[in-house]
Amino acid sequence: MEAAAAEIDMAMKTDRICPGCAGLEACVMPTAGWQVFFDEAAADMYRRPSFRWRQCRYRKDAQQKEQEKVMLAPRFQQRSFATFQVTPENKEALEKCRRYADSLSLSTTQGLMLIGPPGTGKTHLAAAIARAALEKRVPAAFVVVPNLLDELRRAVKSDENDVEYMLSALRNAGPNIVACKQA
Repeated sequence: MEAAAAEIDMAMKTDRICPGCAGLEACVMPTAGWQVFFDEAAADMYRRPSFRWRQCRYRKDAQQKEQEKVMLAPRFQQRSFATFQVTPENKEALEKCRRYADSLSLSTTQGLMLIGPPGTGKTHLAAAIARAALEKRVPAAFVVVPNLLDELRRAVKSDENDVEYMLSALRNAGPNIVACKQA
């Protein structure tokens, strides 16, 4: 029990401080954005008090926004189903894309391909799907192929770490969804 005293103290601090938290900037926990909690299932299994660390909602939100910046180019970050301009010609595509985005999970195995003439909303819908996936914490990336190739060329010329960072971001993100745009 003595070994768990520090964890018990941190869990009590979490219970006391976190409910009134105003965000990461104001966090007074020793590691901003992290909380200690009693893990009842582990305590039952190991027959001793068991505590774990978890991210608070503010830390999760900050990570989500950072991932969106990496996986969605700035011009695509504001595209969503709510901002999509519906026409009689693209209404069915919107409904199918929305259903697809609603059904996304980490175990999704079915893809979706958007085909059509320029100006019909394919790019907007693809970005909206990627954004919806990221909001559900399903790995996704939206890639404009020529831009990706330009970035890879630039990174190769400047520093190998940049290339590795970009490739590992795509590789480690999953991604379950990769939306590609020709240009």
